[in-house]
Amino acid sequence: MSATKDNHYGIDEVQRLGINCAQIFGTNKIQWKPREYHPLQVQTFRAVRESAIPGPIYSHGIYLINLGARDENPEIYEKSVHALAAGLKICALLRLDGLIFHLGSNYGLGLKAVLESVVVGLTRARELSECDVPLILENSAGSERVIGGRFSDFATIINELNGDSRISICIDTAHAFAFGYDLANTQGLEQLTSEIESTLGFDRIATLHLNDSKIECGGALDRHANLGEGHIGYSGLAGILNHPHLKSLPTVLETPGFDGRGPDRGNIEIMRALAGCLDDDPKILARRAKQRARYRKRRSKSKKQRS
Repeated sequence: MSATKDNHYGIDEVQRLGINCAQIFGTNKIQWKPREYHPLQVQTFRAVRESAIPGPIYSHGIYLINLGARDENPEIYEKSVHALAAGLKICALLRLDGLIFHLGSNYGLGLKAVLESVVVGLTRARELSECDVPLILENSAGSERVIGGRFSDFATIINELNGDSRISICIDTAHAFAFGYDLANTQGLEQLTSEIESTLGFDRIATLHLNDSKIECGGALDRHANLGEGHIGYSGLAGILNHPHLKSLPTVLETPGFDGRGPDRGNIEIMRALAGCLDDDPKILARRAKQRARYRKRRSKSKKQRS
């Protein structure tokens, strides 16, 4: 959800869409300096959230964080540690349910070479934040240069942190697909779930980012698509949503939207249909969503012409 002062930091949009969990950016996603909240903003957010949303709300960390950079880029590393700590503090302030973020790059050196950098960075950020808000590590798209492309990476990191119970995992379907887990078929889904079960255990999985992928399997690029419009497709996404170990997870959409404005009613309805919560055909729901998007575009164009 887009989170601004004008929409109670995403709560208004959550109510409009009728959803029961969400993700916001607690601060600007491409700036090191954290957002400052006034007491009245915090009070309003907490009050509206408690009355409007029964499920979890997560914050997504900024995109600049790289906890593998201690030796290769010390300045970025220090900024990353402090940005992560600031993100945790914002979560604690707003009473959010966890901070989802990417760990960064191993600079082509492999996880082992940057493991200490990551572990020390996570530990320092936790200490600086002075809170116990869950840290939720998200799998990354890309090559073997990224930390957390493989779910076994997370198991290694958590083991080094003595099994810290405050660390959990977010599965992003588009990222997993782009890394090489072929979620378009049952074999690829089994590969992913078997790896999680043997290395992490499903108790560590906190949430699911459900996105289709514009990139083919193994394409190593992070490019999200609306549900059914990418290479994972309806069948693959339905398999994920109905997998016995995944179907009860809080599920967040990061789709571009049928009118390019982010998560929308169309993708939510398609997700619910794929999960078996609606009887409608996903293809028909997509067609309706595109019609609504075209109508909104025409109406916007007409308003501009009149003005």
